[in-house]
Amino acid sequence: MARIYYHKKELAGLPIKDDDLHLSLFNYLLNNATASKFKLQDSYITSFWGFKRKKIPCFKEVLILKDDIFYNSPEGSFYLPNGIIFYDKNDFNFPSKFYFISQINNQIELRKCNGGQHVKWFQIPELHKAVKAPNIFQKIKNTLIALKGNIDAAPSKKIKKELPPVSKLQEEALRKLVKYCIPNPKASTKTINFINALKKDRENYYSLLYFVITSLEDHLLNFIVRIDWKLEAEYVREEIQNILNKHYPNRNIQLPSYEKSIIISVEGVFKDLDDLLRKKGLQLSFIDTQSDEYIFIIHKTADEKKVKSTVHNIGYPCHSRSQLTASPNS
Repeated sequence: MARIYYHKKELAGLPIKDDDLHLSLFNYLLNNATASKFKLQDSYITSFWGFKRKKIPCFKEVLILKDDIFYNSPEGSFYLPNGIIFYDKNDFNFPSKFYFISQINNQIELRKCNGGQHVKWFQIPELHKAVKAPNIFQKIKNTLIALKGNIDAAPSKKIKKELPPVSKLQEEALRKLVKYCIPNPKASTKTINFINALKKDRENYYSLLYFVITSLEDHLLNFIVRIDWKLEAEYVREEIQNILNKHYPNRNIQLPSYEKSIIISVEGVFKDLDDLLRKKGLQLSFIDTQSDEYIFIIHKTADEKKVKSTVHNIGYPCHSRSQLTASPNS
C-alpha cells in the first residue's frame, strides 16, 4: 500500500490556499472516515432541459493515511504525515502516477509523484513534485467533495457501536501467528510487543485482522502480505523475497523473476512460488477474508495444521495453495 514520506516534518512546497480546499475539510475527512480506502466514480451534471450531461471527473481510488509519525531505518530518517492519496490505477505498490495532500504543521500541500514497479518507499521524498496543472487541482477538489459525500452517508456511529470485541482467544492467536511466521525470537518479540500496544478499540477498522495488517505495514513490520489480484507477479515475488531475506535468511531461497505482463492471478504463478518454498521446508498459506485481495503468510510446512488452527481462532479460514482459486473472489 502506498504511503507518503518526507525527510523532515516540513512542507516540500507551498501550502494550499483555497476557499474550497482547506485544512478544516482535510481534518473533517480524516476524523470521520470509517475506512482507509475508498473507490469513487465520475459524476455528471444534467442541464435544466435534461439534454446535456457535464462530466465531473474524480480520481478512482483514495487512501486516507492517519500517520504523523517519524521512522528511522538503514535508509535514513523519515517523516510520514497524515495524508490523502489519489490515483486512478492501482498498478503497483506505489502507483505509476498518484497525487497526495499532506498535512504538516497545521498546513496542507498538494504533491504529485510517479511510482512504478521498481520504486522503493525510501525514494519517495525525492520523487514527489509540486502540482501546477489547474485541471488536476480541480479534479482533486471534485474527489474530495465526492469523498465527503461517501463519508457523510456512512453510518459511522452505528459501526463504531457494533465493533465486535477482541477476545482473549484472538489476542493469543495473533501472538502465536507471529511466532509461526517470524522464527527469530528477537524479531518476533518486537512484533508481538507492537501488536500488544495497539489500541484496543481499533477506531476506524471493523476487522481486527485489517487493523493489525495496516498497523504493521505503517511501521514496516508486516509479515502478513495483502495484494490486489491484478498486481504484477514480479511485484509479489519481490514482496515474498523480502520476507524470506528478512525472516528466513539461512534458507538461501532465490525466487525467479517474472515478465511485466504476467499478473499474480494467472494460473500457476502461486503454484510455482509455493513449490519453490516447499523444497526448502516453507509454504504459503492464504487467509480467506472474502475480499478482492490475496492475503497470505509464509511459514514452515511442518506447522501447517497449527497455522490453520491459529488463523481460524483469529476468525478466518486458512487455505493452502492447492485450495486457491484463480482470483480471491472467483
